[in-house]
Amino acid sequence: MITDPKHAKKFEELFHSKTVVELGAGTGFAGILVAQMHPTCIVALTDLADHVPLIQRNQELNPHLKNITGIELDWCNDHHRNRAKYDVILALEWYVLWHDCASNDSYLTVS
Repeated sequence: MITDPKHAKKFEELFHSKTVVELGAGTGFAGILVAQMHPTCIVALTDLADHVPLIQRNQELNPHLKNITGIELDWCNDHHRNRAKYDVILALEWYVLWHDCASNDSYLTVS
């Protein structure tokens, strides 16, 4: 959470009454967080078809958020289909850093 009033004001100005698209949303975490913190914006959570059910499930788990929608979007093939205009683009990548764990097979299995 942003507690510095100066930074909070900048984020409020960035998202207030804007249309936002999260590219490669995966779970939709970042877009859902933006929608929660800035209810005046409209957020489109986009990803490949395989990920849309997860996005939709997270929408179902947040029924109070009426300002989000899940959309299938393949950046390589669908650029002509999605002609929507967005004010803000969210493009995040999450990384998990491994320290000697990758060499131990027990870390790579789930039982």
